[in-house]
Amino acid sequence: MQQLQREWRFLLAVWQANLLAAMEYRVAFLSQVLGMMINNAIYFVFWMLFFERFKEIRGWDLNDMLLLFAVVATGFGAATVFFGNILSLNEIITGGDLTIISPCRVRCSCIHWPVGALLRAGAI
Repeated sequence: MQQLQREWRFLLAVWQANLLAAMEYRVAFLSQVLGMMINNAIYFVFWMLFFERFKEIRGWDLNDMLLLFAVVATGFGAATVFFGNILSLNEIITGGDLTIISPCRVRCSCIHWPVGALLRAGAI
């Protein structure tokens, strides 16, 4: 039980370090957040206009599309939060850096990739 608590504390510390690293350049971080909000707003407006014109397409209506978006966005968000480097996994593999993330260095598999990014950056 103590081992699990230590791993959770370590995981929280890694997440905090990743958040602080992302917020190091606040203007870039905030512009990225603002850009994604605008992107999502355009996405919703598009589907609202589409389903205003065509009420239902093969049983799908606006509520179904919004639910689909919510499920996909939640899954993608959870994957990128819990497995931070998953978006650059192909670069890690082709660059030969996957050995940095070996299980003997870090035992909790859900933090291998974020820890690997911090190791490559020299943060730990």
